[in-house]
Amino acid sequence: MGSTPASSPICRLSASASLSPKICGPVAALAILAEWTRNDALRAAIAALPKTLAAALATDWSAALPALQNASSVYVLGRGPGFAMAQEASLK
Repeated sequence: MGSTPASSPICRLSASASLSPKICGPVAALAILAEWTRNDALRAAIAALPKTLAAALATDWSAALPALQNASSVYVLGRGPGFAMAQEASLK
């Protein structure tokens, strides 16, 4: 791993201070898992994450507003490493 989790580009990418801890912790855990298991696919996914997150932040999500603005609830799905994050998102 080329950088520590706290100095990684992913942690510096966050557009808001509240987003950074929510992303850095799980990504750091996944980075450790990738190294521990020598999982090249996971290593590549983590390396691509800053660009992917930047694209998501730059995306115009306004088309989703009409479907969500009057919703009284939404479903949040997740599995595998994303399951804990989906659980956390479901609490928001």
